[in-house]
Amino acid sequence: MSATQTGMASEPATTDYNFCENGALRQELDTGGWVHVDRPLPLLIINRYHPLSVDPDQAKRGLYKIDFKAIEHPVLETLFSEKRRELDHQLTMLDSRNPPRFRYAALMLYETVDSELKQAAEAILASPKRRAKGDRSKADCHEIADAARRMAGRYDKQDDSFDARGEIRDDLSSGMMVSKNHLYAGSSTRAPRNRIEPLLHHEVGGHLLTYVNGDNHDMEIFKNSSPDMKVSRKVRLCVPNGLSAV
Repeated sequence: MSATQTGMASEPATTDYNFCENGALRQELDTGGWVHVDRPLPLLIINRYHPLSVDPDQAKRGLYKIDFKAIEHPVLETLFSEKRRELDHQLTMLDSRNPPRFRYAALMLYETVDSELKQAAEAILASPKRRAKGDRSKADCHEIADAARRMAGRYDKQDDSFDARGEIRDDLSSGMMVSKNHLYAGSSTRAPRNRIEPLLHHEVGGHLLTYVNGDNHDMEIFKNSSPDMKVSRKVRLCVPNGLSAV
């Protein structure tokens, strides 16, 4: 797993300024500037994203034109139907990016926190604080990349098809993210040393492993996790075994 320093152009969200009675100030705000004033102004600032490059309604119509009844394998039919529902909800979220209804669109996809998990979280927060064990000093992005490389190496020893790459990016905010078989870490990323392994188990042992395993089955749908992880795990266990027996 190599770590390289590269640059990546990202498209920032735009900001739209509306409802300002002062014409000159309105013009300055519209160009993205900020001014200092010593009196309140009837100004409402609304943050907006760039216009969508896809029409959510048109994309949904295309989704539901796909006929899954021709799929003979019932588990595969269920999997593709779940994926279509997931994409439908994601398109609804895209269409609701600015209005407050985005929250409810997101709940359609990810649902609410179940009561048992909520109670467990509240119990943890209410419990007496204890000093965490282990080394709490901070590791920089290079040390984290080395740890990720070692973890990827352990998977590679078990199966040499585990093809993963790592990059340290100046244009990524502090933290890590996975895209396909690439693990990206921001150059400003810092993490307590006793938290590195749990963090990498999530990124490498979760997202990267899911993508690589799915890629080995030559089906795009297996490369991504499902919002319903119970369904995702069950399908990934059942389908490959069932197909190999056909």
